[in-house]
Amino acid sequence: MAIRSPFRTALVALALGTGLSGCFIQTQRYPKPMPGNSEELPEGASGIFQAGPEEAYVLRISDPVYLRRPGESSSFPIHFHRKMLQIGAGFWVLSEAGGRAELVFGSGAQLSVSGNNTIVLGSPSRGEPTVTFLEVENARLTISGNEYVELLGGALLSGEGGPFVITHERDEVLVLANRSPNESRVRYRDAVIDLEPGETLHMPLLEAGGTPREAAAGFQTREAAGGRVQLRGALQIVEQDDRHIVIEAEGEHEVRAKGLVLRLDPGDRVELDDLSDPR
Repeated sequence: MAIRSPFRTALVALALGTGLSGCFIQTQRYPKPMPGNSEELPEGASGIFQAGPEEAYVLRISDPVYLRRPGESSSFPIHFHRKMLQIGAGFWVLSEAGGRAELVFGSGAQLSVSGNNTIVLGSPSRGEPTVTFLEVENARLTISGNEYVELLGGALLSGEGGPFVITHERDEVLVLANRSPNESRVRYRDAVIDLEPGETLHMPLLEAGGTPREAAAGFQTREAAGGRVQLRGALQIVEQDDRHIVIEAEGEHEVRAKGLVLRLDPGDRVELDDLSDPR
């Protein structure tokens, strides 16, 4: 779910008090940049991202900026006398407070970061995101239409051009602003959010993560009430139009919509209104 203000600001809420009451906020999946300390990395983290054929140039604008090679657990600094380096898929780029770096990819994508950031270059030829954000403070991104990136928390961003501005000023919220003249798309848990030019999206960072979820086996997807509803079990649609749907349970069943999972007893009804409304 999202809330759009008069300034076309969107907030992904996903009914935290109802469907996700058991989730706790987690501001990052990995520790912040630790250039010289490999012991604090989660076990096996250094082997998650593998080397690939894609290449990019990284330019150190200001210290401190570090690199980590694929499969390694320690980092090395980019020194002032060699401030531009060629790196490849699987490399980690880390910056700390005061650090600034720019990356230019072979595909034409560009990324600039400042402050505390940890990113990993992916291999699109293997179906991976161009970049995965493991920690971000401030980032500015431009990508092509056939690329996507994995944001902090697991949500996926795709779109043509840019810039897309990503900030993480509050621990529990990631902010994405579309400053491109083109529409972009964010896949966040069960939601697919079209982000228009000039819009801003606020995404809660949850313990459960924001990785897109595919429909489970046995579910039927229906376009209803201006959005998508997933149904499983003995269910009867009592009423339906473009903005409204009423579903009645005849037996065991489950209804999923806008991040909510609803399980009702036989005879119970659930009424959903205007699923296109981001509020």
